[in-house]
Amino acid sequence: MQFPEPKLKQTAHFQRNGFRKVRYLNGLELKVDGDESQLYRYDGTVDSIPEHLISVLQEFGYKVKNKGELRRTWNVLTGYCRHLLVQQEDYSGRLSIPFYRSVSPELDIFNKGHEDMHAIQHLGLISAFGLIEKRLLSIGFHLNLGDFGTEDQANIAGIMRVVEEGYDPTVLIRHSPINGSYESMKQSRG
Repeated sequence: MQFPEPKLKQTAHFQRNGFRKVRYLNGLELKVDGDESQLYRYDGTVDSIPEHLISVLQEFGYKVKNKGELRRTWNVLTGYCRHLLVQQEDYSGRLSIPFYRSVSPELDIFNKGHEDMHAIQHLGLISAFGLIEKRLLSIGFHLNLGDFGTEDQANIAGIMRVVEEGYDPTVLIRHSPINGSYESMKQSRG
């Protein structure tokens, strides 16, 4: 399903105060060594994906012109990671803000890992790929994340977290994109 992008008008400038380079990804429980241009804020559980998205965009100086459309179409989402480019006179960087809506223990854990993987992709945290591949290997999956597209990478990271937490990943199979990623993981066990 395709979701409309927020229609935005920037009304203010981003204030970098209070943000630090990424060192820990909460959803993946992963230590990373980001640089000063790689910013991360974990918003965790929210009541509504579209309402929180609108709030985040407004916080960063955007006027959202299609709030009603976002509320109608995005309400089915259970997780999201908003990416922002940060441009100032003396600074250029990227910011990722993952958040999710609580549904079930398995899907919550999956969404945390999935959305943090999108943060890794957006921020360009290349070293994190190797760390995740080692964790996958420790639970029996022989995968090279570079062999997969971004959405499969995120699904694999989410499934990895579900398995690490001791849950059965097959409860997620009713979501067909997740099922395809899980089948690739199972095939890697060879």
